[in-house]
Amino acid sequence: MANKFRARRSMLVGAGAIAGCFARTPAAALAADTAPDDARKTAAGKMMNVEQALDVLYFGVANVRDPKFSGGAKGCGVGDDTAAFEAALATGKRVYVPAGRYNISRTLIVPQPGGLVGDGMTQSILNSKVIAGSLITTAAPDGAQNSLIQDLQLNGNGLIGAKGNGHALNFIDPVLNAGAWAPQGMVVQRLWIRNFRGNESRNHVHAPIMAAGVICVQGLQNVFRDIIVHNCGHGFYLDSTQTNKLVNCVAFLCDKAGIFTYKTVGTLIEQCDIVGNGASGTTDAAYPASDLGMANIIASFDENLTISRTKVKNSNGQAQLYLKQCYGTVISENWIRSDIDRARAIVVNNGIKALNCPGLKIKDNTFSCVLAAGTIGQPVKAKHVNLVTPSRVDGFSFTFTGNTFVTQPGLLTEYSLCVESTGGFTNCEFSGCIIDGNRFGTPLVVRSPIVHDDGILVRNCSFTYSRITNNVFYAQANVIRKRGVSGTNLSACNNLDIRDNLFKQDGGKISENYNGLLYPTRRLGRGTFASPHLESGAVVTTTLPVSNAVCGEPVQAFFGTPVPGVILSAWVSAAGMVTVQAFNPTQAVLNFDSANIGVIVSRMSDAEAD
Repeated sequence: MANKFRARRSMLVGAGAIAGCFARTPAAALAADTAPDDARKTAAGKMMNVEQALDVLYFGVANVRDPKFSGGAKGCGVGDDTAAFEAALATGKRVYVPAGRYNISRTLIVPQPGGLVGDGMTQSILNSKVIAGSLITTAAPDGAQNSLIQDLQLNGNGLIGAKGNGHALNFIDPVLNAGAWAPQGMVVQRLWIRNFRGNESRNHVHAPIMAAGVICVQGLQNVFRDIIVHNCGHGFYLDSTQTNKLVNCVAFLCDKAGIFTYKTVGTLIEQCDIVGNGASGTTDAAYPASDLGMANIIASFDENLTISRTKVKNSNGQAQLYLKQCYGTVISENWIRSDIDRARAIVVNNGIKALNCPGLKIKDNTFSCVLAAGTIGQPVKAKHVNLVTPSRVDGFSFTFTGNTFVTQPGLLTEYSLCVESTGGFTNCEFSGCIIDGNRFGTPLVVRSPIVHDDGILVRNCSFTYSRITNNVFYAQANVIRKRGVSGTNLSACNNLDIRDNLFKQDGGKISENYNGLLYPTRRLGRGTFASPHLESGAVVTTTLPVSNAVCGEPVQAFFGTPVPGVILSAWVSAAGMVTVQAFNPTQAVLNFDSANIGVIVSRMSDAEAD
């Protein structure tokens, strides 16, 4: 129905737009239409013209340019159109905002239900003249529900501090911590929000923060989609919300975070483009939690947060995605770039930094990086994913699966994945962790030298009941990997399953596959016996080097080609050394001159031995 309305309106109204002001359309001169008489009566009892009747028949809205609403908004970009908007909103109907530029000097309050609907984000433009206050908010006591705001451009004055505008869309529950969560069921879509950089409270009580394009506090089941937020204090700010969605949204060049979530439940961020936010590098003093740093996306104390199919890059903070004490977060199928940017004084930050986030799932993402080059004393190094417990909190578990790290020419990398505890603690426990099926580098041609220090680095913690399996480390021409899987200063490493990782050198170099206490669950050694024949009842032995073999670990011995009748046994006789014994219990001489021997040393923890 709305499409039909717009098609008819484009013929009747569209031609009337000239310069910036809009002349009366030919519709006003038409003498008749097909609407019944009772549908064509205005509130004053006068007959409607065609334009007014179409509003009723096809949109069921109040048109802010109708003269009955305080004389009608002019939409010329001059004067003040606030009264016409307030009068139209007071009808409780959905308010239609035809193409034009409207100056708004007081906060517009959207009733329940209701809304504001324009002709498009480049056509229907609301200029905020509200200083230190919101442009659009919801009504008390329980806010708007099931309302629609769409197809508008919201403009601020771009000023910071006391002369700047407050939030563009203020969805802070009018009655916090009481009654229904509000707003509920709002659909907000196809908006362009820009230049809201002043100050306003984050919840009607606390000191101001920098203004947000969209702020929602204690809202429920609202949908924000196809929204562009540009050059604001924050992009999207969500606090204590439930099951809100941000879909196909853009936040770029905002002073603070592009997306900030705090104590939310079931937030979905999908197919968004979050780029170049956080230029200030710090959070505001009035934030709900301290030490949140700065990033393109900041999440703290959230439950069941999902970030998927989103592009994130160019943050002037400590990470592109910064998570603190979130539970059950899923980060999947995103493109994330860890920044080293010479244009911003060599900013080095992680793609993802997560502190104390049990149940974290990072899967099927692609990690990239800009070239590590600049003017400081020595080349800087990329750091992609950092999973941290900064205190004695135990039980940080995660899965890290199916991710790809793109190899960039000329890039220096400190680590692709680092799991660690900080703050001087070394006994903080990571347990139940899975690092599986990731690709560190790609087989693509690299035209300038690259050095990677560590692919997977685990340090300064206890890392138990976990596995590192089925990962691939590439080293093609011009690529040097110092260490594939590395452990440093680990207080315990029992119950680990580390196996079936592929280290593929194709013109490049991998100096060490495994380093430190992190070595494969199963290690292989090969060799031969000095004597090719074994007399009846005889016993011969030989020793084979096996990296990281520890006395007491079980060993399995085998011939490369079966030799019937020989009994093989093997044991770790010294650190890194296995002794193999062959016994001939038969009455005949046995020949194994063409059979190589092999051993598999398996790691077994104290718990498994029990």
